Amino acid sequence: MLEFSKPKYPQKQTINLAVEETNGIGKQGQVAIFFVFLIVLGLFTKFAVIDRIDEAEKAKNEYIRTEEQIKQLTDRVKNYNEVQQVYRQYDDSFLSESEKIEIDRLEIIDMIEQCVKDEAQIKEIRISSNQVSIVLEETRLSYVSEIVARFQEDERTSYVTVSTAGTGNVKDESQIVSADVMVQLKDGGEESDE
Repeated sequence: MLEFSKPKYPQKQTINLAVEETNGIGKQGQVAIFFVFLIVLGLFTKFAVIDRIDEAEKAKNEYIRTEEQIKQLTDRVKNYNEVQQVYRQYDDSFLSESEKIEIDRLEIIDMIEQCVKDEAQIKEIRISSNQVSIVLEETRLSYVSEIVARFQEDERTSYVTVSTAGTGNVKDESQIVSADVMVQLKDGGEESDE
């Protein structure tokens, strides 16, 4: 005979979708992790962004202050040469005897530029005490004469000597020559002979 057994029903009593999982992080844990994330983000923003921007701003302000100081110092020393010249009229005690009779080197160079102009190329200038030696190149004999005449007319000049070198016929006025001009300057305190 056939035996009938009782049917077996499933043991499961809940629905999968309705079950709250208990093995994950709870709401409180998620909130705690979110707050930790906000703290880390705040620290990162403070040290990596805001502090760097502050440092850049400080450097910019320091640069602007330094630039302003340089401008002020430049304005203050703008008239230095004039003040020094006036001061030297009243006090030259720091100069040795040989320095007192020498003409200022910048004044000598200015005189050379005025006398030579664009009529020759200046290859070399040597200044020793009150004697100036100038080597001129790429000029004409007539220009050398004009340059020497300008030196002789200058009130600071005692006398001028010149020697020229060229190729071919020296009497040809259009020939390119080189010239060594030696200018003896008057001593600083020497009066002109006029």
